[in-house]
Parts: sequence; C-alpha cells; structure tokens
Amino acid sequence: MSSLADLDRIQRNALHVLGRSRRRWLVFESVNGKLSAPEIAKCVKKRPTHVANELRILSDRGLIEALSKRGNAPIYSKIPQLRGLNLRSIGKRSNSKTVSNESTPNPENSTHNDTHTMRTSSRAIETVLGFGDRYSIENIDQNWVDALVILNFIETATTKFLMSHGYSEDTIKNGQMHWDEKLTKLQAKLYEEAISKDTRPRTSVLTVIKNYREQRNDLDHEAHVATAQITKHDVNMLLATLTVFINEIFLEHKKYCTLV
Repeated sequence: MSSLADLDRIQRNALHVLGRSRRRWLVFESVNGKLSAPEIAKCVKKRPTHVANELRILSDRGLIEALSKRGNAPIYSKIPQLRGLNLRSIGKRSNSKTVSNESTPNPENSTHNDTHTMRTSSRAIETVLGFGDRYSIENIDQNWVDALVILNFIETATTKFLMSHGYSEDTIKNGQMHWDEKLTKLQAKLYEEAISKDTRPRTSVLTVIKNYREQRNDLDHEAHVATAQITKHDVNMLLATLTVFINEIFLEHKKYCTLV
C-alpha cells in the first residue's frame, strides 16, 4: 500500500505531466482498461497518431500501464493510485493554494522593484499552447517553450557581454555580426582578459553552443514533426549548458580582473 507521501508525489507528477495540454487530459481521462488507441481517438475526436503518441508519453511517465492487447493495439489502464481520482479537482485546489500563497507578501523576500517578479506562466504562452493543441501542431508544449527561451537567451547574453566589452550597438545589431562571429569575439575577449592576469579561461562550453543556431532553427522550423519532440531531459541539458555559459561570461571572467 502506498504511503500518503507516495500518493502525493504520484499525483503531483501526474499533474505535471498532464500540464495544460487539453488533448493529453482528454486521452488520460479516456483510459479505462477497455479502449484501444484508435477507440480512444474516436471518443476524443483526435487523430489516432496523436492519441498513440500521448498514450506513449503517459506510459513512459508512469501514469498508465498496458494491461493487454487487442490485435496490435495495447489496452491501457491508469495505474492503481490514479484510478477513481478527479485530478482536475486536485489540480484546481493546488493552484488555488499557490495563488493564495503568492498573493500574501513575505517581507523577507520583498524587493523595491516589483517589475522583476517572476511568473511561471503567461497568457501569451497559454494561448500559443492552446493553438498548438487545437490545431494538432505537433510538440507545441511547455518543453518546446522552455527550450526556445533558453536558446534565444544564449544569444541575448552573448550580445550583452559584447556590448559591455567595447562593441557598439550599431556593430552588433541589424545582422552585421552573425552568431559565429559573436562567439569568436566573446571567446577572444575572455582570453584577452585572462592572459592579462596570467591565467586562462574555462571555455569548454563555448564549443558546445557553437551549433546553437542549428538547434534553435530546428525548434522553429520542425516543431510540427512528430519525431522532433522536445523532452524534459533535453530542456534540463540545455538549462545546464546555459548555466555554465552564464557563469563563465558573467562571473568567472571577473576573477581575471581581481587577480593580483
């Protein structure tokens, strides 16, 4: 028998996996241990290939399990801990608690600049995700949004570094300086500062992000292709790369200026 802590963890994981995808919710709620993917697709009025993909994701994330097969089509059932639960109601209560906690200011965490308050979602993102789901545009989900934000921020951070190190706005903007040149100049500046203090920078991550534009273009132009799905693992890898990159160009290089 699962403990209360285990049940809470399973429910939170389910809510995270289901997210704001209307199609995924519909598919999950139609899983009852009796219907195959084509039958579920007919019930929810979605394409069989899309439903099969959602079922695969739900199975991989541990929300459902295959009980049997009807021909070549597996018959799924929700895992025992999720059967009979109204997850939508649980999710609404959880969101209400979050909103309540966020609306109560904490003096210890308050700042004088409320414009920098971080938000986990926005109307624009919800609208885009909704369009992706409504018109069956493959892979338009939170992972896709997160990956694009990270990849775009890499170039923004690079531009900020260069403008803080002698390059004018006119030189950088309007396509006059392309990504490869930006990265080359950033690396040269890091080495220049380090050598002046008889040390060398740690720049291994610069090699990793050289194909940054190719990754971003794939997300922009191939997101609708089923095989181009961005996973949470992909996002975590990108986030780790970004973290190391930001540390190298905004924190570590300062050490070169303070060494004696």
